[in-house]
Amino acid sequence: KDLETVVNLDPDHIAPSPLLPVQSPLFRIGPDEELKRKTMTREWAPHVDRFLRDKGYANYLHKNYAKQNRENITQLTYFYYVPYIGTGAAADSITGHNLDEIESYLEAPLAAKTLLREEKYWDPLQAARNMIMFPEGIDLPYFKRRFDRDLEELLEESQFDAAFNRNQSQEWFREGIFEIEGDHLRIAPQARFSKEGWLFYMTSV
Repeated sequence: KDLETVVNLDPDHIAPSPLLPVQSPLFRIGPDEELKRKTMTREWAPHVDRFLRDKGYANYLHKNYAKQNRENITQLTYFYYVPYIGTGAAADSITGHNLDEIESYLEAPLAAKTLLREEKYWDPLQAARNMIMFPEGIDLPYFKRRFDRDLEELLEESQFDAAFNRNQSQEWFREGIFEIEGDHLRIAPQARFSKEGWLFYMTSV
């Protein structure tokens, strides 16, 4: 019922977050007991995905769906670590964070308005986690140019990262969740919202 209500409003973009069972007021008054059963199990994420696709919404990043050519540019840029500049007080840029106070921002010399410091924006492991959420996955040549790091070596070093490491990624390859398509490492299309799929795992942690 929640999904039907949202789709009937005809928005360009839908982010059904969380992709987890939520007993909303609309859920409680809904008459469809079979749908309720699915909602309270791991079948919910695949159901959401099929429902929105059938209504003309394409999944372009993690839990984000949009009509054709109506994707959120901020999401596409930020989560694929494309360099960008934010203007104005408290704005984020790929290079850092602007001064928070409007008065301080206006009074600061031009060169100081964007603080050039390397923080979370330059974390290649976090970038890999974000990029894998796109249907096309991680562009491996771009990743190497962007971070001057080989992803395989990075995963080897991240053995203690519970979410993304070499052993875990090898297991996902064996299970058919990860695959190489051309120059991209991606979640296999049939696994993106399957019961065993990694995207569903990430929405569950």
